[in-house]
Amino acid sequence: MFLILRILYRILANRQSASRSKERKARYITELERKVQTLQTEATTLSAQLTLFQRDTTQFTNENTELKLRLQAMAQEAQVRDVPRTLFGKC
Repeated sequence: MFLILRILYRILANRQSASRSKERKARYITELERKVQTLQTEATTLSAQLTLFQRDTTQFTNENTELKLRLQAMAQEAQVRDVPRTLFGKC
């Protein structure tokens, strides 16, 4: 009789332990799903920001190139204006 009670107690304890384990697993999965959702939202936001930054970078690169060309043209104009001064002295 004592052996049967011990076996029944062990069966009950194992079932309770398995139930607690399933609950922990369910909470863990729920938390992981929440984290996935948060990370997906963050990834979407960051992707949009990256697109804007890439667009801005392209615009700034184009503007920088244009300004360099204008500066080069101005430098050449200044050299052309200075040629008579260097050849003939001050006018």
